[in-house]
Amino acid sequence: MRLLDPRVQMQRGWGDVTWPLTLDASFHAVAWVGQHAKAGTPYGHLCHTQSCHTIDETINAVSVGEFGELAMCASELGVRAIFASGDEALTKEAEALYRGLRRSPSSGA
Repeated sequence: MRLLDPRVQMQRGWGDVTWPLTLDASFHAVAWVGQHAKAGTPYGHLCHTQSCHTIDETINAVSVGEFGELAMCASELGVRAIFASGDEALTKEAEALYRGLRRSPSSGA
């Protein structure tokens, strides 16, 4: 049984593609489900950035993790970031990167 609209392209993991995955300007939006926080984030569940060897990664002097990397690539292509779920550490990271981002009322914040 398929639960996603047939127009939705879902990608899980890296596969044989290179960064930024299969993302291009043909996408309407990008969403993250179960995303972790960037490397070094206090109380982050399995926090890392790409590998366990990266301590901090910056883009234009802004510290980012995998969420920020892909969101910024998407933005450059005109693709909107519309949803991210993960632990509280990830939600705080996302809020720091995007003005106007809102947490769900059920998130407890």
